[in-house]
Amino acid sequence: MRNGYGNSCSRACFLFFTFFFWLNGIALLCFGLWVLLDPARYYTLDLVDFSEDEPLLKFATYGLLAVAGSERCLVGSFIFFLMLILLIKASLAFMAQSYKDKFPDNRMQVYLANISQTRYYRDKWVQPEMDTIQFYQQCCGGYGPKDYLNSFWYITNTERGTRSFVPQSCCRQSQQVNTKGCGTLMKQWTNNQTYIFIIVTAATALTDLIGISIGLIYMRQISEYSFVTN
Repeated sequence: MRNGYGNSCSRACFLFFTFFFWLNGIALLCFGLWVLLDPARYYTLDLVDFSEDEPLLKFATYGLLAVAGSERCLVGSFIFFLMLILLIKASLAFMAQSYKDKFPDNRMQVYLANISQTRYYRDKWVQPEMDTIQFYQQCCGGYGPKDYLNSFWYITNTERGTRSFVPQSCCRQSQQVNTKGCGTLMKQWTNNQTYIFIIVTAATALTDLIGISIGLIYMRQISEYSFVTN
């Protein structure tokens, strides 16, 4: 005779976790959408997207089916999915840290100064990215507005009907230019946002570990078969 309910306490805990896991997927989906749709954030946190969050919702639904069916196979598969997601999150956290370490010391300033001098207004992808950075960070160039002196932009632009010294995104008003360079500001901003991402990833990874533990306990307490003796 099949008996698939196991211990009621562990079953209730596992059911609660699957609901919580489903809500966690919704929260991460909203976080990913916020990052992608907020122009003040997407240019640095492109690596944070919601491609992981749709599978989270599917796995959570799978977990609910595992509770309903109380099958070892279903619960075991759900635990495997949790372990897989945990590895993905660890990889994302490592990638975020590696991304931050690409710009030690003043390399961010050098990189943005080089872009301002040689690639702005020439490469199509550079201009909207730099404009977004300069507008939201209220800065100009890598070290400052002088990065545009004799630049490709300075030589070729006719944005206002005449040659402009700096792009319009560098200007606070028509006659005022942001004097701070973007290098230091972007370095600080990138560090802060990366730490937030790592903290969020670590917190959700801890949730996965708790779910794996609860799932293992629940799976052990499920009895596939019990025999009725006369």
